[in-house]
Amino acid sequence: MQILKEHDHQKAVFTWAMANREQWPELNLLYAIPNEDKRSVERVRKLKAQGMRPGLPDLCLPTPRGDFHGLYIELKRPGGKLRPNQELWLKALAGQGYMTAVCIGADEAITTIKDYLDDL
Repeated sequence: MQILKEHDHQKAVFTWAMANREQWPELNLLYAIPNEDKRSVERVRKLKAQGMRPGLPDLCLPTPRGDFHGLYIELKRPGGKLRPNQELWLKALAGQGYMTAVCIGADEAITTIKDYLDDL
């Protein structure tokens, strides 16, 4: 059995989101924060100078629900581990009124998004 990369899980989330925009128009606002690609040292320096912040969660849905300003998701593939800078970002964002979640795989991320949009 092939283990999917985090990229594949994230792609599956966006494929689902685009297919379900009619039911949840807010999904048009879902976006990825591309901080984790392999890049040259020079490119990383340029991106950091432009505001790239290591550890930011992978996905953001800037739609308020209940007491939350929006939803941030750190997406991990099965077996993936949360890094300390990711934990700090999730804690800081939660402290600012955002719902945060660590999701293992696309299915868990999709369930989290659906629950957020429907239940809060």
